Amino acid sequence: MVKYAANAALATKISFADEIAGLCELTGADARSVLPAVGADPRIGEQNLEPGLGWGGSCFPKDTALTAMAAEYGFPAHLLEAPCAVNEGQVQSVLTKLRSTLRTLKGWTIALWGLTFKPGTDDLRGSPSLKLAGELDRLGARVVASDPAVKALPDPDERITVVLDPLEAVEGADALVVATA
Repeated sequence: MVKYAANAALATKISFADEIAGLCELTGADARSVLPAVGADPRIGEQNLEPGLGWGGSCFPKDTALTAMAAEYGFPAHLLEAPCAVNEGQVQSVLTKLRSTLRTLKGWTIALWGLTFKPGTDDLRGSPSLKLAGELDRLGARVVASDPAVKALPDPDERITVVLDPLEAVEGADALVVATA
């Protein structure tokens, strides 16, 4: 229960940062200033208060299974459900931003910096960046990605070109998505 609760709290904090960043964008505030200021409060802390493409990996999705446990006991776990809902919307949010600039994604080249679900690992399980790449491909975009921890995809995916040099990824790209810190 402690592990499940800790991971649910962390997923909540990450999703909170993503949601505040979305509000900052709409209001003209700078999330890169707002979130560190919020994190300066010692009751909250600055760790994991960075906006991004959402959380992934193998632990958070199953550890947010606390919602299923709550349902078994007839306990309404609204707060435990919220991070999952926010996280599910992150890829769509990026697609919306790209469309607002490029109109259509068909025929455009999109560079992705970051493929793993978090920096400092080569773990691609549940990667939001790979979900985004799949959606971009489905919409007709060409995807070129670079991640310092990923030399190649374990299951070669012709939808994504992986290059080692991040500058090579943006060469000729129409847009860049920074997908992991």
